[in-house]
Amino acid sequence: MQTYGPTTVWLMTVWRLELKKNPATVNNDSIKDVPPADEHIVLTNDVRQTALLGKWVESVCEKLDSDPARLFNIQLALEESVANIMLYAYPGQTDCEIALTAKKGNDGSLRFTIEDEGIPFDPTRQAPPDLAVPTMEREVGGLGIFLIRELSRSITYRRVNGKNVLEIVF
Repeated sequence: MQTYGPTTVWLMTVWRLELKKNPATVNNDSIKDVPPADEHIVLTNDVRQTALLGKWVESVCEKLDSDPARLFNIQLALEESVANIMLYAYPGQTDCEIALTAKKGNDGSLRFTIEDEGIPFDPTRQAPPDLAVPTMEREVGGLGIFLIRELSRSITYRRVNGKNVLEIVF
């Protein structure tokens, strides 16, 4: 996957703005390889903000030309991830930030990165639940992470500069 530095992203943004002003100056064949700009949102650890998350996800999927059939899976997985951060990453604290970034991969995937400064937690290390055990006998927890894994292509976690960084690819 190709990555772009801040200067390149800035130049591509300026070029896109210029293109919007005067589209006749650019050959349409030359814009095929220009990646769409990343989309960002910052929420606080208030579960009422999950409504904002849902609207943002819809907007991102529309802007980045995602397969409409993926929208439900993306919304469900991101809502589960963010709700868990809101509820468990910051015990006893309010107004803590959760930052999300979305970008379209060269392979047509949508990549969502979620960052928070809460308690370190790596969901990729959690064992899948034993679905053979009856619901009433099963340990509490783990189904949300299982759901996210099932709905996405991949999830990766890393701890960087005191932040949990979770990437979910659809």
